[in-house]
Amino acid sequence: MVKLLEDDYSGWLVNKDFDKIKPAPTVDKPQIFNDAEIRDKLPEVIAFTYKAINTSNYYLWGGKVGPNYHCYGLIQTAFVSVGIWIPRDANQQEAFCQKISLDKYELNDGLIVGDLVFFGTGEITDHVG
Repeated sequence: MVKLLEDDYSGWLVNKDFDKIKPAPTVDKPQIFNDAEIRDKLPEVIAFTYKAINTSNYYLWGGKVGPNYHCYGLIQTAFVSVGIWIPRDANQQEAFCQKISLDKYELNDGLIVGDLVFFGTGEITDHVG
């Protein structure tokens, strides 16, 4: 069993891959971006997602390595491709993001390209787009 450094998520490593693990040469320090810097990178994030969805793939639960992604894996990987770290799963991503309040009839006036939309039961978020 292993835990991911980014969010303490527990997972399993296949025994034959154990010898591939190496200590990180440096401690990973997150970079902080302001709103303008994030907005400047959104066209690249969106281009990454379009390229991914236009590549032959299949849905892979938990997938965050292309070409076979899970919804949250695609979103996380698209942002990482431009140097922006966001959490691993949709529930964590929703908690991490700045929320905006929208009346359901004003969606076209409030959302902008690059906003993430979260779906779920109200108790847990299970999809992001």
